[in-house]
Amino acid sequence: IAQNDTNKHYELSLNSGFMYWRRTDENLDLIHDIITVPPFWHIDQARVNTRMYKRNTPHTTLDLFHFPNGNFFTSHFNEMYDIVVLHANWNNKQHEKENMLRKANLWFLG
Repeated sequence: IAQNDTNKHYELSLNSGFMYWRRTDENLDLIHDIITVPPFWHIDQARVNTRMYKRNTPHTTLDLFHFPNGNFFTSHFNEMYDIVVLHANWNNKQHEKENMLRKANLWFLG
């Protein structure tokens, strides 16, 4: 189960920053493959998508309105209700990220 990355550059558009994996022999083999089999990319998300795609790994993506990635959240802010998990790593500017999360009532730090 993975967050939808809404990124057409990845074969499966999976966000590797928020995933749930069952402990199975197949998944353990896949994880070993992702970690050890060349070639390696700078972006781990591209690697996860490519390795899962090449192995035909079954997967499900989470609903974007309950589990938005940062880019989707930013462009659909006024449509967002009942967010369960927001992967806010998309924006690397601390001040902008904090303001965005505060505006959405999703900032829980002092």
